[in-house]
Amino acid sequence: MSSPKSPKLSWYHKNRKNINQKRREQYQESKNQQSQLGIKNYIDESYDPNCNELNAMETENCNTDVEEDRNFILFNNDKIAYDTMVNEANQDLEEKQSHLYIENDDEQKDGILLVNHEDEVSDECEIDDILQCNLDLNEQPGKTLDDSNEREYDEIDIAVCLITIKTRYNLTFECVNGVRKLLIALKVKNVPSSIYHVRELVNTNSKSTSTPSTKNIAPPLIVCQKCERVSTSKDFCTYSDCQNHQKYDINPYSYVYFDIYHQLKQILCREENIRFFSTDNYTAANNSMSDIYDGDVYRSMLTQIQLNKTNLLLTLMMNVDGVAIGNNTEESLWIITFTLNEIKRSERFRTHNVIIGGVCSCYKKPNRKLMQFLLKPIVEQLKQLQERHLFQVKACNNEFKLIQMYLIGACNDKPANSLVQTIAEPIGKYGCSRCELPDIHSNANETPLQEKPTSSTEKKTRKETHKIRVFPINEDDNIQMRSTARYHQIHNQISTLKLHGHRMSEEEEINLRLGYLGQCLLTQLSYFDHGYSFLTDSLHTIYHGVFKRLMTLWFDSKYRTQKWSIRQHMTDLETDLRKFRFPSTTTRGPRTIMKYYRLKANESRVILLITYPIFKKYLKPIYYKHFQLLSFAMHIGESRIIDSSKLKEMNYFLEKFVFTFHLLYGKRHCVNTVHSVIHFHQTVKDYGPLTNYSTFNYESVIGQLAAATNGTKNLPREIENNLELIKNSSFLANSYCTTSSLYSFISEIQGYKKTSMNISGIHQTQKPISIINRNEKHELYFIHNAPFSKSKQFQDCGVLYQYNDGCRFGIINKVILITTTNKLLLQIHPLLHNEKDQVLLNLNTEKILCDHVGYGSIDFYRYIHIDAENVIEKVCYYEYENKFIFVRYPTLTESS
Repeated sequence: MSSPKSPKLSWYHKNRKNINQKRREQYQESKNQQSQLGIKNYIDESYDPNCNELNAMETENCNTDVEEDRNFILFNNDKIAYDTMVNEANQDLEEKQSHLYIENDDEQKDGILLVNHEDEVSDECEIDDILQCNLDLNEQPGKTLDDSNEREYDEIDIAVCLITIKTRYNLTFECVNGVRKLLIALKVKNVPSSIYHVRELVNTNSKSTSTPSTKNIAPPLIVCQKCERVSTSKDFCTYSDCQNHQKYDINPYSYVYFDIYHQLKQILCREENIRFFSTDNYTAANNSMSDIYDGDVYRSMLTQIQLNKTNLLLTLMMNVDGVAIGNNTEESLWIITFTLNEIKRSERFRTHNVIIGGVCSCYKKPNRKLMQFLLKPIVEQLKQLQERHLFQVKACNNEFKLIQMYLIGACNDKPANSLVQTIAEPIGKYGCSRCELPDIHSNANETPLQEKPTSSTEKKTRKETHKIRVFPINEDDNIQMRSTARYHQIHNQISTLKLHGHRMSEEEEINLRLGYLGQCLLTQLSYFDHGYSFLTDSLHTIYHGVFKRLMTLWFDSKYRTQKWSIRQHMTDLETDLRKFRFPSTTTRGPRTIMKYYRLKANESRVILLITYPIFKKYLKPIYYKHFQLLSFAMHIGESRIIDSSKLKEMNYFLEKFVFTFHLLYGKRHCVNTVHSVIHFHQTVKDYGPLTNYSTFNYESVIGQLAAATNGTKNLPREIENNLELIKNSSFLANSYCTTSSLYSFISEIQGYKKTSMNISGIHQTQKPISIINRNEKHELYFIHNAPFSKSKQFQDCGVLYQYNDGCRFGIINKVILITTTNKLLLQIHPLLHNEKDQVLLNLNTEKILCDHVGYGSIDFYRYIHIDAENVIEKVCYYEYENKFIFVRYPTLTESS
C-alpha cells in the first residue's frame, strides 16, 4: 500500500495543469517582448549605412576574443611560461566570458523550452531540465575539453558511483542509502529509487551473457583451531576427543572457496584485451622482455604444449596474503587471489578481472597444515582447468575456443611463502624460499657493551647472549637452488633412513631436511615448481625490506657512532630532498626523511629509484657506490623492456651488493631479506619485469575485498555476498561509465588517474596525463607569459624528448601556438654536456651506466624549439650547484 501524499504535493497535482499553462503564457509574453525589442533595434540600425560592415567586424572580433579566451589557459601545477598571443586586461576577459555565458544561457534555455509544445510535459520535468541547464552553465568553466563526447549520467552511473564509494571507504549499505536519499533531497536527476534498486542496476546491466554469477561451491567450512579438523557446528567442535568439544575457546576458522571456472567464464565473456599465444604466433624476441609471457618459464611451456587456432592457452599468477580487519579486533582475513597473465597489463589487476580462490577468517595465523587444507579444493579445481574447456571469448570476436589453464607462479610476502611452500620460517634455519643456504648465528647486539667487573656466578643479560640467524654469502659459496625434484630426493632420503631404523636427533633431521617441512600441494600441478615458481617480491624484499634496513642503519641513533651513519646530515638531506621536482602524475611523493620508519613502500620506491643521487654528498664513497648497485639493479628490474645485456648487468649488480654487504655493515645485518636480493635476477629472467607481478597490485585488491566487510560474524559469507556486486561495479565503471560525465569522478574514487584534463576557471592542470598522447594534442593549447605553480614539489616542465634521432632531457620554457598553421611548438632549455650516471667497479676499471639518469648543465639563455609530438614523457629533475640531474621513471605503472 502506498503512503499518503503530503498536502502540498496533493495541491500541486490538482493544480498542475493551471501552473503549466500560466508558465507557458509568461514565457510566450517574454518571448514577444524580446522579438519586439529585436525589431526596434533592427529598425534603428537600418538607418546606418555602415551597420552591416560594423556588425561583421564586431562578430569577427567577438569570435577572435572567444578563441583567445579559450586559449588563455595554463597548467595549474606546472611552472611553465607561455607566449602571449594577445595582451588583454583581466577585466575585459571577465566581461567577454560573462557575455559569452549569457548568450549560451539564452540559447540553451530556448532549446529546452521550445521542444515539443504539443506534448504534455509535466512541470516536474520542466523544472528539472531548467535546474540542470543552470547547473551546467554554472559549471561550464570547469568542463573538460572532452565534454562534447560525454553523455549525461543516468541511473546506472549513479548506482556504480554509490557502490564504488561504499567499497572505497568501507561504508555500510545503510550509509550508502543515506547518501542516495541526500541526492534525492538535492533534486539530483536519475537517482535510483531504493538501495535494492542500486544493487539490481549493477548486477543486471553488467551481465553481457547468461554466465552464472560468482558463487561458492560448498557451504563455509568450519575448522576448529584446537584440533584443526572440520566441524559441523559453529558453537563447539564435533569431535569428542577435542578440548573444544563443549565450546570453542577461540572462534574457529571459517573458510569459503569459490568456483574459479565460473569467474574465468565471466572474465573471458567481458574482457577484450586478452592476448593468446601459441608456438606459431609467438614472435617475442629472444633478447628482450616486457611481460610475463616473455620470460623463460612461459617460453619453455609453449614448447611443451600443442596449441593451434582453436586450442588456446591461459596462465595464472597466485597471491596469498592476510589482512587485518581493524584495530579493535584480532580477527584477520586470508585471501587467495589469481590474475590472468595474458590480459593487458593496464587491465590485469582491475577488480573485475581478479579471480578470488578462497577467503578464510581466523583469530590466529594459519599454520602450514591448515594452509595446505585451504589450498586443497583450489588445487583440485586448477587440475580440472588444465584439461581443455570450451569458453566464449570476447577477445576472439565472441567465438568459442578450447582453453587450457595453468598456474605458473605465486608472488607472496615471506611469511605467506613459508606457509604455502611448506618450508621453514624466514627467520628460521634454511629459511630462504629460493635456495638451501644454511644460516649462521650472530649476536643480536653487535655493539659491545662497556666492560665491567663481574663475578663468575653472575648471569649475563639477554641482550648479551641473544643471537639471531643471518645469511652472509661469499662469491665462492656454491648454493643449491630449491626445486620439486630436490624435495623428493630429500624426502626419499629421510624416509629410507627411518625405514632402516636410523634414529636421528631433532637437530640432525633439521639439517637433513634443509628447510623442506612437507609437500606443497601446488606442485601437483603441471607447471608449478617447489622452487622457482615462488617469485621474489619487490615490495616486501626491497622497498620495505633491504632499503628500510639501510635507512635504519644510516639514520638510527643506535648506530650514530658507526662509520656508515649520516644521522648528523638528516636536516641537510631533507632540504635537498625538497628540491627534487616530480611530475604531478606521481602517485605519492616522499614525505620527510625525518620519519623514515613510517614511509610507505611506494615512498621508499621513489627515494631509491629517483632521489638516490642526493645521498652522494653525505654517504662515504664506498657506501654510496654500494647503494648505487641496488638502485641501478632495480632500475633494470622495473624497466619497461629488459634485454639480455641489461639482465646480465642486473645480476652483476645484485651479486656485488649482497657479497659486500656483510663487509660494509657487518654480518649482524645480513638477514634473510638482504640475502634474498640476490635471487631477483632469476625471477626477472623467468617471469619478466618486476612490475607485472609485484604485490603492489595484489595489496590494493585485497584491501578492496577487506573493505567490503562491515559485520563482526561470518566475514567470508559477507565477502561472498558482496563479491559479485564489487566486480560488476568495477566492470561497469570501466566499460559502460566511460562515456558518462561521472567517469572522471568514478576513476578518482577507484584510485586510478583520470585521462581528461581538468579546467578550473582559466587554469588548467595536466595532472592526469603522464605520456602526451597524439590523440590529445588538441588539449595542449595553452598560452601565457608568466610561470605558475601551485606546488613547488610537483612540476611538469621537466621532459624527455626526441631530438635529432636521440632522446634528450630538458625544461619547457614556453608553449607557442602558431596561429597560421595551428601548430604547437615547445621552447625548451636543453640539458647540455649530458652524461649518464655511472658506477665504477673493480678498482675503477669497469664503468657501467644507468640509462634513466642524466647529469649536465642548463644555459637559460639558450633554447631550442621542438614539435609537441616529440615529447616522450615527463621526468623528475634536481638542481644543485648550477648543475641538473634528470631521472626518468623506469616504468609508468604502479606507484609511479
